[in-house]
Amino acid sequence: EIDDLKVKVANHIFDVLMDVIEIVGIDTWATLSEKTRKILLNAEYIHKYMENNDYTYCVLENARGDEYDTEIREHRHGLNNDFQDSKSEYDKNGNINKGFRNTCCATFVSWVLQDAGVLDKEKHQNGADELQTVLQNEKDWQVVNDEKDLKPGDILGYNHHVEIFLGYDEDNNKILYNAGSGQWIREGGPDTREDLTGSTREFKIAYRYIGDEKENNNK
Repeated sequence: EIDDLKVKVANHIFDVLMDVIEIVGIDTWATLSEKTRKILLNAEYIHKYMENNDYTYCVLENARGDEYDTEIREHRHGLNNDFQDSKSEYDKNGNINKGFRNTCCATFVSWVLQDAGVLDKEKHQNGADELQTVLQNEKDWQVVNDEKDLKPGDILGYNHHVEIFLGYDEDNNKILYNAGSGQWIREGGPDTREDLTGSTREFKIAYRYIGDEKENNNK
């Protein structure tokens, strides 16, 4: 049974890797740093998990757009600072656990960056503007001001929203990992905004992890 589990885990990791490389392209993948690859792989894994486990869009303080349902999930309103904590609603004794199975754009991106080892867990943010402030002040992150310079793994920042850039489709639409609505959480991982919602969003700013590059330059 343990060997079968190992095979299933290995196959799942392989599937996640192939899904990302299919969009990024093998040549581009080969140029990405180790931590950038981890950002993309974690984005794929976490988003697929949320899709398959019916995660809900939730923002604290009952802000507009929240999917919070008082009849079904009254005790589940909240956001976890750690992805692993979000998974389970009940402990082994059947008691309500701290896992909310909720997310929002900043919570999702924070989870991805934390699990990739490029954001300290104590710097987790559930607000998009707050997360952007953190990235702007991190020495291992670089601001990207030109849309033409975008690379896979960049974090796109807008007013009150963040998402992860993966690449472009054949029509030159951005392919994104996004958790800014229930539709994106359960259907769009990854997808283009044009295909999923029929809307667009103008580029504002992006953030890129450059810690690997700085480390290599110092060797």
